[in-house]
Amino acid sequence: MSSYGILKSATNTGSDADILIKFSTPLTVNSNQPAFVSDSMSLRRVVSSMPVQRWEIEAALYPSNDSADYLVHSVQNGYTNRVYIRMPQVYRPASMKTPVVPLTTSGALLQGATTLNIAGLSGGQNMAKGEFISFGSFSKVYLVTIPGSVGSGVGIFPPLVDDIPSGTTVNIGDSVTLRAYYDTNVQLGIRYSDGVLSDPGTVRFIEAL
Repeated sequence: MSSYGILKSATNTGSDADILIKFSTPLTVNSNQPAFVSDSMSLRRVVSSMPVQRWEIEAALYPSNDSADYLVHSVQNGYTNRVYIRMPQVYRPASMKTPVVPLTTSGALLQGATTLNIAGLSGGQNMAKGEFISFGSFSKVYLVTIPGSVGSGVGIFPPLVDDIPSGTTVNIGDSVTLRAYYDTNVQLGIRYSDGVLSDPGTVRFIEAL
């Protein structure tokens, strides 16, 4: 089973050797899209939302004999430096995983697009609904909403925030990196309990847009 967590650097080859601190459970991935909701006098619900979105991760950290990893990483980066996270993915049996072959965008994609075609998928293969993907060196992470297949559109959320050239690499699976910041409610450093270093508890990250 794949491991997810805080990466040592921006390098993410999909190997566990790239991970500095592994995530444990409970782990949640939240979509933050500001919305405004009100009820009219007739109790009709009026809803509007902003055309912006970011991912937020809240996770426990895997127990380790070296508590200094989190101590140093959190203090050095603080709340203002970007950190790199291997994006947690939905579970897929090995038989259903998309083969690790170069996948690229087929055709140029414009900002605001919600569907795309992917080159490199062979017959019978498709993306996984609920899988996170990204494009080349672009930082935004997207959720697959429609699996698509060979020659048909893959749906994504949120709409593209950048223009994506044709032939751009589609990062999938363990190669998807979330650029993030430590949330300001996270304790930087580490607590001592009865003279012994204790784990930092639940840590929260917000996507760097």
